[in-house]
This record gives sequence, C-alpha cells and structure tokens, in this order.
Amino acid sequence: MSLSPEQLQRFTDQLAAAPERWAHLIRHAGDMRIYEQIWDDAKVNAWMICWSEDQDTGFHDHDHSAAAIRVISGRVREDRLTLGAGPRTRELGPGTTFIVPPTAIHRVLHAGEGPAGTIHAYS
Repeated sequence: MSLSPEQLQRFTDQLAAAPERWAHLIRHAGDMRIYEQIWDDAKVNAWMICWSEDQDTGFHDHDHSAAAIRVISGRVREDRLTLGAGPRTRELGPGTTFIVPPTAIHRVLHAGEGPAGTIHAYS
C-alpha cells in the first residue's frame, strides 16, 4: 500500500521536524552526493541526501513511486521535463517540500553557494 502524495508530503515534513533521526548523518564530499537511509517500512523509504557544488542526480523517474523532497539546508534546483517545451525549472530553499508524481521525469541538483541537505521520501 502506498501513501497519497499529500500523505507523503506530511510524512516528509514530520520527518524533517525530527532531526534526531537524521542530523547525525549530514556530511558533505566534493566528489559525490552523500545519501543515507533514514526510514524504511512497507509504505515509505526515506533518505538524507547531502549536496555539494555541481552535484546532480541526472534526469530520472521513480517508476511507480511518488516522491516528496524537503529542503533542510542550502538550495537545490529541480528541472522537470515537459512535453513540447523545455524543462520546468525551480530553485528551492530551506523549509520547502515539493512532490514529484510517479509520472514525472526530473532531476535535482545543487544550487547556490555552500552545501545543501534534503530529505527524499518515496512511496
């Protein structure tokens, strides 16, 4: 059973409000994104992802899963592919949570100055 996008966003926001679950996992490396799993059950898995300059997921989908992404620190950019036009781009900062539907093809990349941290939950 999967969470609805709204439930997934609430889950991610609640997880972000519990830094005792993930704050100890924050670390940055210039040559790669750091990602650590912080939740895994039958409905949801979630990851803490740490970003440094020029790090990028590349375009991808999430198969049948939706995603909720919460920016904890720093800034990230999401580029989402659209039909008949260029990608839709938005830059997001701390406290922002956004939903990625299962049908989306997107990428997330570091933006701004200084490191960034995000929580990604999938259901």
